[in-house]
Amino acid sequence: MRTAAAPGSPSSAGREEDFAAAVAEMAACRARVGVAARPDLAAEIAEPGAMPIMRRLAPGAWVVGDAESAVAVRPVAAGDEARSPGTRAVVLSVIGPRLRRLLRACGASVPPVGFAFRTTVGEVPAWVLTEDREHALVVVAAGDGDACRRALEAAGGPLGCVWAGQTALRHLAAAHVLHLA
Repeated sequence: MRTAAAPGSPSSAGREEDFAAAVAEMAACRARVGVAARPDLAAEIAEPGAMPIMRRLAPGAWVVGDAESAVAVRPVAAGDEARSPGTRAVVLSVIGPRLRRLLRACGASVPPVGFAFRTTVGEVPAWVLTEDREHALVVVAAGDGDACRRALEAAGGPLGCVWAGQTALRHLAAAHVLHLA
C-alpha cells in the first residue's frame, strides 16, 4: 500500500502538495480502496455483556458486543484524554468499492450495511462495522493497531489500496461520498 501522490506535485511541503495528495487519495478511495486512521473517533473495548447488542447510533457511533467482546465507538469529545473507563482501541476507515475484497483478503468477514461482525483482520481480533456500501470501520485493541495496519497493507497492494489522510476524509464527507460523525 502506498500514500497517494499526484504526478508532478512539488517536493516541498505546502498547501498545493497537501491538496494534490488529498485529491489523489480521494480519487483512489472512490475508484479502488483506501484506509485511513480515525483520530476523530474514540473507541473503547468494554466488558462483554450477557446479551448480544448491535446498535448503530449515528455515523461513527456504535455500541456492539457479544458474550466475548464489546466495543463502543463515538466521536471524540472534549476531555477524552482525562477519562479511561475501558481499554482504548484503534479505529480505521476502509473506504471504496473494493473494501469487501480488501477485508476478505485479510480473512475478515464483512457484514451488510448497518451491521457489525466480530472477526479477524490478518491474525488480529477486530470488529468490522459497516457504515455504508463503500465505508466500514475496523476497530482493534490499541496494541494490535500496527499488526492490523500491516495486514491491510499486505493485502491492499494488489488492489491499489492507498493510505488516506484526514484532509481526504473531510473532502469525501463534503462531497457526500463518506458520512463522518
